Amino acid sequence: LILLMPEWNNAVHELMQKLADASQMLTLLEVLTLLPEEVDSRHLRLGANRRLQVKEELGKNSGNLNLLLDSCLTGPTSNQLNLQVYVIKCYSSWLTLGAIPLSSVHS
Repeated sequence: LILLMPEWNNAVHELMQKLADASQMLTLLEVLTLLPEEVDSRHLRLGANRRLQVKEELGKNSGNLNLLLDSCLTGPTSNQLNLQVYVIKCYSSWLTLGAIPLSSVHS
């Protein structure tokens, strides 16, 4: 839905705010993982301009995503293996799309 609604400008930020509590974190991570994966999906009829808009929107939110993922890995539930797997998948999805620049990845 986010991909098909150009008027929803702060969708990623709004999702992070509304779903960021511990009881919904896995759902949020799943959505944040799938979103970049769907941007280049040929099943969606998105024009090149809309794809570029979405990629830019994701790029603008990459800092917030990094903070969210970091909090998942350092918070009280950080020892949950399934949460760690979701975090890695989500981060990988954003990296693959180029929404997180490789230059921002710390060694």
